[in-house]
Amino acid sequence: MKFEFAVCRDCPDKARQVMARIRKMVTLVLTTDEDYCEGAAMRRKTTSAGKKLSTIDCAGYAVSRRQKIPFLTGDREFEDIKEVAFVR
Repeated sequence: MKFEFAVCRDCPDKARQVMARIRKMVTLVLTTDEDYCEGAAMRRKTTSAGKKLSTIDCAGYAVSRRQKIPFLTGDREFEDIKEVAFVR
């Protein structure tokens, strides 16, 4: 969802073309109820530890764990969390 928003914001005239092209090259993974529950538990735990993670990032992290792939983020709040790869 963040990608699509950024494309629409930054390239409004070509957004639909760009998104259609990207969707042909990637596999979309649906978020499950368990992902949302795991993400909510993660957010609750990390908030009480003083971190400020977004709800959607916590759900995305849960999906990446289920898929057994690193979670890609630029958010430094994830620094001490396993299976995270930082991108900029």
